[in-house]
Amino acid sequence: MCYMEEIITTDLRLELHGGCRSKEMCHTVVKRETLTPCSQCCNSSDECNALLCGLSNSSHYIPELFQLQCRVCTYVSEVRFCDELALCDNRTQECFMDQIIIESLTTLYSGGCRSREQCRGQITPSMGKRADVLACSRCCSDANDCNSLLCVFSEHDTNNTPSLLSRRRRPDSTQLPTPMSIMRHGQHTERMPRSCDV
Repeated sequence: MCYMEEIITTDLRLELHGGCRSKEMCHTVVKRETLTPCSQCCNSSDECNALLCGLSNSSHYIPELFQLQCRVCTYVSEVRFCDELALCDNRTQECFMDQIIIESLTTLYSGGCRSREQCRGQITPSMGKRADVLACSRCCSDANDCNSLLCVFSEHDTNNTPSLLSRRRRPDSTQLPTPMSIMRHGQHTERMPRSCDV
């Protein structure tokens, strides 16, 4: 199968790695020492990996009717810094925004184009280090630039907000709070466990 991976190096450079790998390797979760915001496989056509991880192939024409503009960024500190646009194919892709809390409790955002299967939870996304927490993962396709409004929390937005962070993505996941927003909103703290039984 063809694959494409985005890797964040220790000096915070984004690298793309692509090529061929076995079907088993495509479906195996591997412990990594580097952050891997995207790792996808395909076998639909030759060079299909040129369209994975939010990449667009200039030879891949998308009719105007099916064009969807999405914010694209990798590990930025705020959604507003996700200021580049990618052209996605809304027949097979949606815009996404992920909110990731890394080991140092820093909140980072990644966005771009994602396959519908991955948005609906039919394909498990790849995360970086095991200690990283996926606090929010949302997809949209209802308007251009719709992912600029995803995974953005205000201090007064506590409606429908689950109290615990999730390590796994679920289909149609809801927005989850950051650790700091949980501490700021006293009404959430009584639902937080007082200790962790391991």
